[in-house]
Amino acid sequence: MSEEGRPDPETILHYVKQQEEKSKGGKLKVFFGMSAGVGKTYAMLEDAQNKKDEGIDIVIGLINTHGRKETAALTEGLENIPEKTIDYKGSKFTELDIDAIIQRHPQIVLIDELAHTNVPGSRHAKRWQDVVEVLESGIDVYTTLNVQHIESRKDVIEEITGISIRETVPDSILERASQIELVDITPTELLKRLKEGKVYLGTQSEIAARNFFQVDRLTALREIALRLTAEKVDHDLHGLLPNLEKSIQWRSSERLMVAVSHSPHSQRLIRTARRYAFTLDAPWIALHVNNGSRLSDKDNEQLAKNLSLARELGAEVITTTDPDIGKALQRVAKQKNVTQIIIGRARKSFFKSFFGKGNLLEVLNEEASDIDVHVIRQDSTIGTPREKWLNLEFTSRPSEYWIATACTLIVAGICDLTSSVLNYQMIGFIFLLTIIGFSLFISSGPLFLSAVLFSIIWGFFFIPPSGLSTFGDIEIGLFLSFFLTALVLSVLTERVRERESLLRHREEKSQVLYEIVRDLATSPFDTDLFKSICNRLNSLVGGQSDILLKSIDNGLIIPHQVELIKEEKERAVAIWVFDNGKIAGWSTDTLSSVNNLYIPLKGFKEIVGVLVFRPQPRRSLQQEEINILQTVCQQVANYVERTFSMEKVRKAEYTNQVEKIQHTILNSISLEFRTPLYSIRGAAKELKNPELAKNLALHNRKIQQIEESSNNLSRVVDNVLAISKLSSGFLKIHKELHDIRGLIDACLITLEKNLEKHLIKVQVAEDLPQIYFDFALMELLLCNLLINAAEYSPPGKTIFIAARFSNKQVLLSVADEGKGIPPDSIHQVFEKFYRLPGTESAGMGLGLAVVKTIADMHDATIEVSNRPSGGVEFSLFLPQNRI
Repeated sequence: MSEEGRPDPETILHYVKQQEEKSKGGKLKVFFGMSAGVGKTYAMLEDAQNKKDEGIDIVIGLINTHGRKETAALTEGLENIPEKTIDYKGSKFTELDIDAIIQRHPQIVLIDELAHTNVPGSRHAKRWQDVVEVLESGIDVYTTLNVQHIESRKDVIEEITGISIRETVPDSILERASQIELVDITPTELLKRLKEGKVYLGTQSEIAARNFFQVDRLTALREIALRLTAEKVDHDLHGLLPNLEKSIQWRSSERLMVAVSHSPHSQRLIRTARRYAFTLDAPWIALHVNNGSRLSDKDNEQLAKNLSLARELGAEVITTTDPDIGKALQRVAKQKNVTQIIIGRARKSFFKSFFGKGNLLEVLNEEASDIDVHVIRQDSTIGTPREKWLNLEFTSRPSEYWIATACTLIVAGICDLTSSVLNYQMIGFIFLLTIIGFSLFISSGPLFLSAVLFSIIWGFFFIPPSGLSTFGDIEIGLFLSFFLTALVLSVLTERVRERESLLRHREEKSQVLYEIVRDLATSPFDTDLFKSICNRLNSLVGGQSDILLKSIDNGLIIPHQVELIKEEKERAVAIWVFDNGKIAGWSTDTLSSVNNLYIPLKGFKEIVGVLVFRPQPRRSLQQEEINILQTVCQQVANYVERTFSMEKVRKAEYTNQVEKIQHTILNSISLEFRTPLYSIRGAAKELKNPELAKNLALHNRKIQQIEESSNNLSRVVDNVLAISKLSSGFLKIHKELHDIRGLIDACLITLEKNLEKHLIKVQVAEDLPQIYFDFALMELLLCNLLINAAEYSPPGKTIFIAARFSNKQVLLSVADEGKGIPPDSIHQVFEKFYRLPGTESAGMGLGLAVVKTIADMHDATIEVSNRPSGGVEFSLFLPQNRI
């Protein structure tokens, strides 16, 4: 494929996401009309009755008949899920019961009035959000919608009707619809229905006829509804193409970007960008540039609304920090391959042009000449926020103005005392230096006041001849030039301070994010790590936070000691966010009555927890701070998911290892038990023979055979029980003073039969004192070493047992004259169930594992080595006089 024909990766990703959204969850069918009264609910109920006759499980979630008898008649025979009652300000309201619908889980549910606003206290602020949750549970939804409630058409329809539209639905909901049925009648027929009382009852019909329901307005609304339906059908046509490559060929190569600020006019720009993007079938970006200007709480709230609107309409929302808005737009446009930029028409300002860098359009024309720029007029019905004069802010505390005034008068007084030495030009220069110095410490408002005071004082009291009566044209010119010079210097210095503050804040944010990522990469997985992350996040964003994690295999863990979620409703929201994977709580449209903001920790495959954030009182979050929270959530989620995955892999490996050990144990036990049992059974069977009683020697040999096999079987059982008890940690050690010689003698007596074919040579140092050890456990250890020596050395060979001092320790050693151990296997002999390759003797491979475990319990060291003359030597180093 040529480079020109190669599809853009972001376009492919956008296409794949669209297909995934359409394939998962239930299907949405919208009964769409130009206004109320066209018969949308009636048509929906008719279709529902037909589906019911076809045997489809269809129920009513919520229907508003508005008192129309013919509409109410169509609800008969359809199951109606009761609505949920909500108390609000002493009154009771009913809303859609989402949980009841999901629990009932029909094939199709009818939910009327998609644009409806829910009563405060509901789970979601809007009914369309309820519908989305029902769809995501796998239930198909039938709903109704008027054209004036489409968000991207809001501005156009408000201009046509002259009526403010308060309830809207994001265009993405209409895009998600798998089917749109246009319920269309002529404006004349609709007005006739209005007069007959089939639209509104009583006086409402007369009010509607005088305002909204007029022929010209209805005709325009009908045209918009028809055009929107046609655009949706044309847009869905791309999905009919057989494969991705052909589908992408249909897609536009355009990419749009709209500049968003805290102005209410930005909403018009966002809706315009959405309409352009839908028409071009192109992705679009909503960009906000933080240029360091201080925004009020009201401005921050409006900015959050604007960005939320862009996100609801399907934009990729980006925030960036740059003191130069024009350069930021040009930079992001190049990074994202933007072909068209949409901006608002700014009012011309001499001071902005003089102190800034000209009009934004002019900047884009110069620096982004290869990008089309659309300039959208401002809505005259929306008030324009008062712009700050010269970018100066007059919101400082009164104390700052008093301090600025006092410092100005003090400097002027000092200059007055030295006026005999300094001329007025030098004093003016000192005043200018003082203003520059002030700009490093005080804000714009007090700085502006100081500039005014210095100008007045210098003009009236220091420019000769002094006094108001002698203030002529020359003095006025000097006064104005000084004032403008002081003002320009203060503005430029303030701008430098703002840029410095912007860079400092950016550096702090980068440093905190770096520290969080570093901790996630280097710190162990424990509560201290997440406390550290929360503390850093609190210092950066301002508030309190906590991280709730799920258990590896179960649901969300909510510790009782977490202060932020002690209330039951807070806990319920945290669980809902974890179950649904959506942000909720404070400042959102979902479960907003709580005090905290809840953000799900979404990994690549699963949700691993929830971030709980409580802001400082009476404070709203800026978009940049929300981005920081979401960035941290993503980093933490990836880390936790990766840790959980590694733990699951480790557990799976451990389970496989346990299964292999169980298999080995069963095989070994069956073999180890079978040999002595067969021997016992055979000898017992022969003892039943009466002829054997006549041969006393043979009779005694069979009894001895039974006794030896029983001892072997008992030894196997003892080793299995010993390793089980020792590994579990339940066996307690009892140390007392014992003699090593007595231990060796006890073992030789116990193993007399096992060692009768070998020569035993014992060498114990005469001055060896008694030492502390558990006699029973140490006897088991030494017996296993002796049995191992007897099994791996030929009959007639010597087994050496020695005990002596060695480096302030007691060395007990057992050596044989066998073949020895291969060098590559010598480090494995103490492992459970390990046996040397090619071993013919019976055994489970537990004896030496028991030896190693008992040695560790005594704080002793066990070593194994091949003897130069042949055979193996086991050396046990016991600490002296240690209990």
